[in-house]
Amino acid sequence: CAHSVLLSPQEMDLYVKHRPTACHCAFGNYAIGQHRLIEMWRRGIAIGLGTDGAAGWGSMDIFQVAHAARIGQQAVMGTPVHYRGIMSAEELLRVATNGGARSLGIEDEIGSIEVGKKADFLLIDRSDMEHTPMYDPMFVLATTTVGRDVRTVVIDGRVVMKDRVFQTVDLDEVKRRLDERFPKIMERFEAASA
Repeated sequence: CAHSVLLSPQEMDLYVKHRPTACHCAFGNYAIGQHRLIEMWRRGIAIGLGTDGAAGWGSMDIFQVAHAARIGQQAVMGTPVHYRGIMSAEELLRVATNGGARSLGIEDEIGSIEVGKKADFLLIDRSDMEHTPMYDPMFVLATTTVGRDVRTVVIDGRVVMKDRVFQTVDLDEVKRRLDERFPKIMERFEAASA
């Protein structure tokens, strides 16, 4: 159900009843209206975090999307009642991990570190001054960590990025192909816009 920003109370009830999935792209969604991420999450609606892609508003850094979601939810749900603890770091991280898996219908396979699930995880460099002092690791992950802090990525037990170097993708080739295709894509876009 894409972004699901402008849901009426009756539509929210239909989501609970019929169990569709949704994706909250925080950078763009708040420009549309007051997204009810917390309410959807707490009512059991399968919702995760996402981006609108490289051409959309904001960043493709999912950590920054999580930060924007948390600030947006504070403004939407907390500010009117002067409540600061509207969404804990732990709950936001569950939306980002378990929520995404649930939205894809594969929460039995990914989304948390458990016996029987795929070994998907990130190793974060916490040496940056933004992460100091490390009083609460969950708060730091949900509030100050960004994509550049990710050092190693393991997907299904396979190291795909180590010390910020991709192990399975030739980035130079990807960039070359993008540079080659981009003018053609823009020509088609300009022709369609005329």
